[in-house]
Amino acid sequence: MNKKLVLTSVSVVYLILLFLGATIIKLNNASAPGSDKSLHFIGFFILSLLLIFTFKNYTVQRVYLKSLIVAIIIGIIIEIIQLFIPERTFSLLDLAADLGGIFLAMVLAWTFSKR
Repeated sequence: MNKKLVLTSVSVVYLILLFLGATIIKLNNASAPGSDKSLHFIGFFILSLLLIFTFKNYTVQRVYLKSLIVAIIIGIIIEIIQLFIPERTFSLLDLAADLGGIFLAMVLAWTFSKR
C-alpha cells in the first residue's frame, strides 16, 4: 500500500478520534489529578508527529512550521468548540498542555531528523 495514503489515513482517523475524545468523551470527576492535561499533552504530541511524517511524505516545504501551525489551530478550534458543548469548557491550561505536546514533538522530530 502507498505510504502517503497510509500516513494520511492514519492522520485523519487520529484527528477524528482526537476530536471525538475532546467533544464527546468526558472523564469522570474521580480521575487522577492532572490526567486531563496529560491526555492533552500526549494527544497533541502524537498529532504533531503524525502531521510531520505525513507532510514529509508529500514533500511539503517548511514541514515543521506548517505542522506547528496546523496543530495549534486544531487545538484552538477544539477548545472553542467546547464552549458550545454542555459539561465542557474552554481552558487555557488545556491549550498550554496541547502546546507542550506540540513543541516536544517538534523538537524531538527535528533533532532526530538531523542524525
